[in-house]
Amino acid sequence: MVKIFGQTGLDISELPNLTVEACQAGAVTSANGQSTPIPAGLCRELAEYAQERGIVSGPVMVTQSGKPIHRANVNHILNHAAASAGFAPEKFSPSALRRMCRRAQDDIRKKLEPLYTQSYEQLLDTEQAMVAWPQE
Repeated sequence: MVKIFGQTGLDISELPNLTVEACQAGAVTSANGQSTPIPAGLCRELAEYAQERGIVSGPVMVTQSGKPIHRANVNHILNHAAASAGFAPEKFSPSALRRMCRRAQDDIRKKLEPLYTQSYEQLLDTEQAMVAWPQE
């Protein structure tokens, strides 16, 4: 559960959208139509989890009776995981994990932007040389 929120940045209300089909597609589609990629490693783990529990379609995170897991149970599971790992429960809340994921994604984007700019400029220089445009 920690990996789901920490690696995807999903909101707790989007957890029922995390289905076997979404794992196969590699992305979760939220109610507003926004697509969130699921990392390949997490897809494999969720597929194994679903297979072990006999879930062939629909939501992956369900109760023993097959109903989508309630948000209170999600918080209980995360609080238990936090206690087991020796962390404060607020560090394992879905919102804290989502913020951590978004911060990590933002940091990666900031680091990639100069590389993108450099690659784009090299592409333009190469094109200019190939077409023999005059250099300014």
